[in-house]
Amino acid sequence: MSTADRSPRLGRPRQVEDEAVFDAMATVLLRVGWARMTIGQVAAELGVTPAALRQRFGAKRALFTAFYAWHTERLESGQDEPPHEGPALDALRAMASQSVGFIETPEQMRHAMSPLIEFEDDPAIQRMTRARFASAVERTTALLERAAGNGEIICADPGALAKQLQNCLVGTSLVWSFDAGRPIADEALDMVEQVLAPYLRTPDH
Repeated sequence: MSTADRSPRLGRPRQVEDEAVFDAMATVLLRVGWARMTIGQVAAELGVTPAALRQRFGAKRALFTAFYAWHTERLESGQDEPPHEGPALDALRAMASQSVGFIETPEQMRHAMSPLIEFEDDPAIQRMTRARFASAVERTTALLERAAGNGEIICADPGALAKQLQNCLVGTSLVWSFDAGRPIADEALDMVEQVLAPYLRTPDH
């Protein structure tokens, strides 16, 4: 979305305005990384003055904390989840692909992860990061339980399998950020298939 497209949104209610600010911040973060990101760059992306953005959010650290809290709440509420119609495993594959589909290059992946190094000693960010992972495991568990109930897989402990899958997906993203051979969404989907393979119901299983 261009700066011109975003500017008219600033007069709308605060909820929409927050989303526009966070969208701009995420765009700049993926482009330049945490160390080089400035309030001025986010303001330019959004089409407002740096002073207006600082008055509203303060320094970039406070802006990121607000963004992270907003995005964590969206993840926990399931607002960004793809529809769960059809086979549960198809929904799981869609969720895995969507979680990394916005990343196009290894550099963007490293930039996306860069604030977590800066905030490694921040209790609030640590708490939200744990909540994000727990939410991902919870959503994955629900889909695996549905898959087991539908006969798509044979699994005695969907919760344990969900945690294993999420751990593998995080590891895949980290490795890909330094050694990418193809789109990260393809790597994520392959990891899903590898983890699920022993549990898939087949004519002989």
